[in-house]
Amino acid sequence: MKKTLLGLSLILIVGCGNSSIQKTEKNNLTVSHFEWNFNKPRKIIYSFYQSIKDESKTAKDSPFNKKDLIGKGYFNVRVKENNLADLSLTDIGVKMVLINNKGIPGDTITQKLQNTVFQNMKSDGSFNDSNTDMMIDMLVPLPKKDLKLGESYEVPMQIPFNVNGSLLYSKGNNILMFEGYEKIEERNCAVLKGKINISDLEIPEELSGEYKCSMIGNSTYYFDLEEGCYVGADLQMIMYTLINFKTDKESDFEWYMETKNENEFKVRLERIEE
Repeated sequence: MKKTLLGLSLILIVGCGNSSIQKTEKNNLTVSHFEWNFNKPRKIIYSFYQSIKDESKTAKDSPFNKKDLIGKGYFNVRVKENNLADLSLTDIGVKMVLINNKGIPGDTITQKLQNTVFQNMKSDGSFNDSNTDMMIDMLVPLPKKDLKLGESYEVPMQIPFNVNGSLLYSKGNNILMFEGYEKIEERNCAVLKGKINISDLEIPEELSGEYKCSMIGNSTYYFDLEEGCYVGADLQMIMYTLINFKTDKESDFEWYMETKNENEFKVRLERIEE
């Protein structure tokens, strides 16, 4: 269940710190600098919600097995003395409902997930770890340059994809557009609209068969520039994978796996503990 909920090891982590973020005026257009500021120790607590409509099958002509999952809990960002932050996902409760072939809900399974910690995030949101960086760049990204209103920033991304022991990567980007400002819980937040398209999968000629791995979605991010703090994020995303090949040329045995996950994520700032 844990693997299904998080979906390709993607866990929504939201980080935030104190403020030294400023907006400046250049050529009469507002220019904003997006960066967390970890000037002093504190703990930032966010609510977390994820829903998944999951479909999967292991035979081409068989119907999809379906289930719905909902996960709720907390993200915690602990800012440390060294201007780095540890991110943790805690108290995540999961409810999974199996759906029969007539679309009728059946058995319900509940579970508590173990707490997860990611250490030493920098103020630009990077961890120097490709898997964790990819997760952050999709779910709580920050442009790596100042943006004027209406400008966009392209975040390159890639998804690891294991094909029968071969590690491939599906590549793409998250294009962030700085659209303006919105009031969220008395905070003046910069609004970034994201378009995620990760679908460029190069198949080596040594691998026979059919393979697909993609992540397509739209997102809205809310960042408090004055406080240097992520306030919220909303994401809708479809993840799709396909593996279809024969185990050897003389065998009729076919290995088939097809999955589709419709994901929705919501994160909101709950409180900051000094």
